[in-house]
Amino acid sequence: MKKLIAVILALMLTLTGCAPAARLPAYMSDGTPWDHSWTGLGGRIGVEQPENGFVLLTTNGNAKDADLYYATWIAGQETKLPNDAYAYDAQLYLMAEDCHLETDAEDTLSLWREQLGGDFAISEERQITAAGVEYTLLFYDCLAEDAHYSCGVMALGVHHATAITVDLARVEGYDLDLSAMIEDFLKGFHFA
Repeated sequence: MKKLIAVILALMLTLTGCAPAARLPAYMSDGTPWDHSWTGLGGRIGVEQPENGFVLLTTNGNAKDADLYYATWIAGQETKLPNDAYAYDAQLYLMAEDCHLETDAEDTLSLWREQLGGDFAISEERQITAAGVEYTLLFYDCLAEDAHYSCGVMALGVHHATAITVDLARVEGYDLDLSAMIEDFLKGFHFA
């Protein structure tokens, strides 16, 4: 009976988001000590706070037993959408998925790229290296008439067996240099 109660309690804590946090490393692989101002993703990635007025909206980065981690930062004015959701002048979304092999991570990136679909027109593709990771940058325009954001840039990269995607999107007229912003943001990654 005690075991059953313990299992039920553990399940309830997990489902309510009160699961134990992932253990944060003392040092990253480059020798940099962990900085508690970073957003942590699974105890494997530390992300410096983005500039240009972005604030952290949500993350599951400290979940202990997850394979998929995300964090979202927002900037600018909040707008209520017709479906009662909210959007902002700019949004920065990071997703990292732990895969078993590097080839699995590359397959995950291919799938994420395919999901861009017909609602986006890629205007430029560029390769960069930031924090030791090679990324493909895809600059795009949103084609859907009901899209809140007019354009953006997506970064796709692999660090060992972790697939990483970062999407930065903005509304028409919002003053934000997408290229400089995404490159600066990616330089602020630290890996354990």
